[in-house]
Amino acid sequence: MDYWLHRYNETWCSHIIGNYSTVHQPIKEEDNMTLTALVFTVVIMMGLSSAFFTVALLSIIFGKQSRSLNLFFFVIDPYPIVRVMMHSSMVILLPLLSSIYDSGSRDGSRDTQVLLVLLWMLLLELIRKKVLAMVVPADGSSFTRGIRRFSIWDYTDETSRLLLIGYYIISNKPLTTKHRRLLAAFAALWLIIVLKLVQKVVTNWLAERSWHTARKPLLTAVYMQRVVDEHRRSSGDATYDVGMSGCKFVVMMDGQLLPQHGAGSSSDRRRLSTRDWGHGVGEVQKHELQGVHLIVDLNNEEKMVTVGKIWKLAAAESGGGKLFHGERGRRLQNMCLAFSLFKLLRRRFEHYPMAEVGTAMARRLMLRDLLTFQDQKEEDNNASGDVTLQDQKEKANAERLFQVLQLELDFLDDYYKAAMPLVMSGPILFFCSFALSMLCVPIYLVSILAILMVNKDAENLYCSLIMWSGPMHSNPIATNFLFLSLLVTLSLLVIVCIIESTEFWTLYILSNWFTVRLVSWYAQEQQAQPASTPKWRRKLGKLGCSVIRSVVPLRFKIFTLVQLLLFRSGNKINVKVASILKACGLTDSCCAVTSQSPLPDKAKKLILRSLKRIDLNDGLITLPQLRGLHMSGKTITEIILESHIATELLHLARGEHQRMPEEEKQDRKVAVTLSGYCMHLVASMPELLPDDDTWVSTLHDGVKSCLSKVPNRCCGILRVPNKRCAKQMLDYIKVKELEDPTAQAGVKLFMALEKSTAPPSVWKELARFWVQLVVYLAPSNDVQEHAKVLASSGSDIITCLWAFCTHAGITRKPLEPESQPA
Repeated sequence: MDYWLHRYNETWCSHIIGNYSTVHQPIKEEDNMTLTALVFTVVIMMGLSSAFFTVALLSIIFGKQSRSLNLFFFVIDPYPIVRVMMHSSMVILLPLLSSIYDSGSRDGSRDTQVLLVLLWMLLLELIRKKVLAMVVPADGSSFTRGIRRFSIWDYTDETSRLLLIGYYIISNKPLTTKHRRLLAAFAALWLIIVLKLVQKVVTNWLAERSWHTARKPLLTAVYMQRVVDEHRRSSGDATYDVGMSGCKFVVMMDGQLLPQHGAGSSSDRRRLSTRDWGHGVGEVQKHELQGVHLIVDLNNEEKMVTVGKIWKLAAAESGGGKLFHGERGRRLQNMCLAFSLFKLLRRRFEHYPMAEVGTAMARRLMLRDLLTFQDQKEEDNNASGDVTLQDQKEKANAERLFQVLQLELDFLDDYYKAAMPLVMSGPILFFCSFALSMLCVPIYLVSILAILMVNKDAENLYCSLIMWSGPMHSNPIATNFLFLSLLVTLSLLVIVCIIESTEFWTLYILSNWFTVRLVSWYAQEQQAQPASTPKWRRKLGKLGCSVIRSVVPLRFKIFTLVQLLLFRSGNKINVKVASILKACGLTDSCCAVTSQSPLPDKAKKLILRSLKRIDLNDGLITLPQLRGLHMSGKTITEIILESHIATELLHLARGEHQRMPEEEKQDRKVAVTLSGYCMHLVASMPELLPDDDTWVSTLHDGVKSCLSKVPNRCCGILRVPNKRCAKQMLDYIKVKELEDPTAQAGVKLFMALEKSTAPPSVWKELARFWVQLVVYLAPSNDVQEHAKVLASSGSDIITCLWAFCTHAGITRKPLEPESQPA
């Protein structure tokens, strides 16, 4: 049987391939090379899209800070690199497609090539929209109010490309004469892409006018003004001690405040206006802030989901089998609180008043309630308890603080991405967009099969797969060209599916925003329903709550399983560190070397303690003092450089392997890590410091130039760093006067600290100094620079603390100026 089948296939394929070679003109070697280059580019894009999906998924599970990797001497984030490379690949594809299309159009016998190129163009339009949306400006310009303003001119480029592709389809002779049935499939694909463009235009137009997206800060501004006014009328501005369970920060459903059509006389409509600007918000840039006036319906205020309602629900559902059980419940609480803070912080970026900032209510919530893991009553009962238990609670408090702040900034970063208005505007529009993209897949596959069968390429492809000798080898280039064309076709289809799946899973189903939405809906359903609520509505609500109680825990279980399989934790915070003394190597002297280091747990606890010590009345942070450091008349940059040099020299002198108590080792790790982080701010992000960029760069260059001369004298020609070289550097610095006054002051501080024997230990003192200095640097009115950090590198530690200080109205006490000779 196999013999006769083989003979039949051989006879039939010889006839098919002979006719195929007679009808089709031979493929030029140049066209085959162009297609090979196209295949190479598409395969790279497929790999990049897979990497994009992996990185985006891991960012949801482990947090966005986990994306950064140490590569040689630098810390890189693969997420923007993948986005830029995909955008560059799209640019490369355009001339390659044009070349293949023009070559096939000139040859009337190569219909398959021309039709496949038209399919590629249609699919590339789907891919192009997603790829262009990935490229976010790194200058922070997306974090502005005007970036969402609708303009029809923004879509002229996409419209012109679609019209051009439509012209190619209509003017294609094989489609309009020989293969009219294929014209319907091409028209359907083109129509779907046009519908997606129309949906994009309508969605962005609606998002600009929606109270769920662009207009949300206006509603937040007037609502928080009302909350502040109510607090002042009830208890004055001096005391506030209701805890998180009484917090009225809105999580969701604040659109209920808007007057509903047909409400009639039952509505309590009032006009609310903003009067307060917020402590530390309006003094400098009051001309940039806009007052807000809205008419709201106060009868619907109870329908909103607030932080207090989430806390009360969590206290009622703390038992097993409930949504807020155990660690999952605390994470859901943190997620809802972070989402509420994200809504409040949006006003700072879009220049709207923040009435609650600086009030006793906001400071009490941020500086006491947020920094406390348990209720005050439980803390009082355990005040004289086990020291280990108190340490565990303090560690949990610190983890919670940074988890909330990082989630808040992640929400902020996600919102200002190009795809998020579609998600935020409602699930219906999002699922319609996803369904239209997936509808292209079956039509695309049917079109491929139809093209191959109509042009007799399917038989040739079958014969080339089962025959490895015979007439097929008379035209190997044609067969190779067909295989490469199919590879490009299927690869583009895979890229579309991967990109759409990435958006579907990471921006919606598994996103923190969707989880908050489910929890808010659950909290609203758990409230007492009015007697007029229909039975079917109550049953539907109970069914929805049961589904949420199953789906949300499943999400956390999947995330926990992935973390266990990859041996990684989602609570890890990494900071970038640099050292100005690492100038021995040739690479170090040419560029600023940055590495990544985990933030020690003790550093988090010390930051927590430092924030707790801030006075609730004035909210001022003072510059920390360090024994042996003379601060009079010096700028922040000089203090950082001197202290950093002293810390690095002390670490170099005493070594890593010096015997010391475990507590002191932890203090040393905190001091070295935060010293390197502050040095990274000086070297790479001077705009985040209180001093101007020019002064910071001038001081840094001067100190670096001075210290770079030391290895020339100590490390020889090759300048290879080693223990002997380090010892020679220390001996040289101790006896020789350095040219730069800041560097010399740092050496003097090091020598004073090295000789210090008085308690506390020098590492303990340095650890507390660096922690308080990082907290001192956090308050700032320069919103744009923090927007740049968010757009380029995500939630940095100083940006997290800046967000905290902004909510609480914390400002730094300015340095006392003192004139000194230059």
